[in-house]
Amino acid sequence: MVSGRALYRQLTDASDKNARELLRNAYDLKSWGSRGHACAIAVLAMEESAKALIYHMAAEGVFRIVKKNPNYVTTFREADLLRHEFKHALIAAELADWLNYAPFLGAINSIAKDRLRRKEVEALITRAIHAHRRQVIEFRSGGKVAKETQQMFNLLESLNRRKNDGLYVGHTGGRLLVPNSMTRKELKDILELADTITSVFSQVVRERLAPTQKSVLIDEMKKSAKQIRRIRSKAD
Repeated sequence: MVSGRALYRQLTDASDKNARELLRNAYDLKSWGSRGHACAIAVLAMEESAKALIYHMAAEGVFRIVKKNPNYVTTFREADLLRHEFKHALIAAELADWLNYAPFLGAINSIAKDRLRRKEVEALITRAIHAHRRQVIEFRSGGKVAKETQQMFNLLESLNRRKNDGLYVGHTGGRLLVPNSMTRKELKDILELADTITSVFSQVVRERLAPTQKSVLIDEMKKSAKQIRRIRSKAD
């Protein structure tokens, strides 16, 4: 019998594989003209990807799965992984982080040396800071990137409704609604979002954390959890 982190690693790999299979099934349904069902399965693929991410972080020892009283920073309940609202919130949070910190992650990925001099580190951080500032300016400008980003997050907020609309018959204002009432444009947007999420999350869960990176993550997340507890205690 497998348990602990070994079990979480198996669950990570299986959830990731299932997410990618669900997405392929969504494209199959699209090709057969079943737009609503394709949309619903694509949303399920995103939810399964989010579950894979949590299990991955648990397998790496960054998150812990607890039975009760999770802080939702370093500890989570396994029951939460069955709630679509929780998985949708996780997807939104991860994508927000990915967008906000992309310049810094890009700077790290550009490093080609094992060791850097202090001046090189300063230059790297400075470039990342200015790239982030330009990104903030772009987001606040209301330009194309800002609009596309806002559309993406609006789409994330509507995932559960779109999943239900893609599966079930309903009505609104005396008008019958069936799964294929979904437009081709709506399905295209959902599939593109599902492509992004499953590919990004799949890449993350396949990479093991280096010991130093894991240590820093655990330490910083503990500090965040402590800060949140302090804020909550003051509010109470």
